[in-house]
Amino acid sequence: MRENKLISQDKIIILISSISTIIYTAYILTIIFTPKYILSGVINGYIALLHSKLEYYNKTILIDFLSTIPILTIPILILAVYQISIAINVIINVYRGKVSVHMVKLMFGGGLASINICGLILGLFKILEQETTNLNLN
Repeated sequence: MRENKLISQDKIIILISSISTIIYTAYILTIIFTPKYILSGVINGYIALLHSKLEYYNKTILIDFLSTIPILTIPILILAVYQISIAINVIINVYRGKVSVHMVKLMFGGGLASINICGLILGLFKILEQETTNLNLN
């Protein structure tokens, strides 16, 4: 890889973008793992994008749409791991003084992909909201 000498302003900008990438990815992972709905009453349990557990009178119930949503979150998880690994790698290389332009381009590509993933996350939340409000308690 071609290495470039960076001036201090470039290093600061690259570090800020790397740290903001890590913070954004941690936020996305928090959204995925945190339950959106916590139910109590006849149906007890929780519903999150990545996992869910529902009980109807202390018997575990399975709902088809809840088993398909975690499959749709796989691209989000893959992108999150990619973004964190690239951002950490860029931070380490900035401190070593060996930042490659290619690494910054890879981080930029991950940022562009995360723009597209935002639509997927919003769509999954919309589906989850519609299906959860339509749960039949009878």
